[in-house]
Amino acid sequence: MKRINSTLAATLLAATALLGAHGGAAASPTCTVWTDPANDEQSTPVLMAGPAQDLLKGTITTTDSGQTLVVRIYVQNLSLTLPQNATDAIWEMGWSFNTPEEGVAFFRVDQSGTVSYYDFDSQVPDTGSYVLGPNGYVEIDVPFSHLHISRGSVLHGVTGETVLETVFQPTGTTPFEDGADESPVPAPDYTVGSTC
Repeated sequence: MKRINSTLAATLLAATALLGAHGGAAASPTCTVWTDPANDEQSTPVLMAGPAQDLLKGTITTTDSGQTLVVRIYVQNLSLTLPQNATDAIWEMGWSFNTPEEGVAFFRVDQSGTVSYYDFDSQVPDTGSYVLGPNGYVEIDVPFSHLHISRGSVLHGVTGETVLETVFQPTGTTPFEDGADESPVPAPDYTVGSTC
């Protein structure tokens, strides 16, 4: 009986390892989908971009549940302190999938320091995280169901961008948005769950 139980336990452990910690498909490798030279962020007389807006690279992987796209955007030095005159800062990764309509995952911070994670395709907020400082990053975790994708789906023309927003005074009603940095073109494709 002990031998049977030991064999069964070993089989269950092996199965758990194959399925991953959340009982789904194993996580896919982290793929670098674009890189961008340092110190190429752009400022305007209204909005002064800084190292937090200076893109370095973007990566995509899937969670070990196999149902979430994990998007990371790395910058030269991540800070949640907004540049002068800015009301919001946005980090985003975009692509197209099956239609010309673009899918985008966003990380936003406002003047109060409140952060939010969301995507173009769903009214339901996403989750995520961030790491401050040199070579810091923002991470947006987007459920496949929000994007209508699955393993093997191809995301076309993956790009990254940082954006600053402000509101002109004295009217205080007209938002002004300016791209601070964007990844190079031509933009690559990414196959969900691929091995890079």
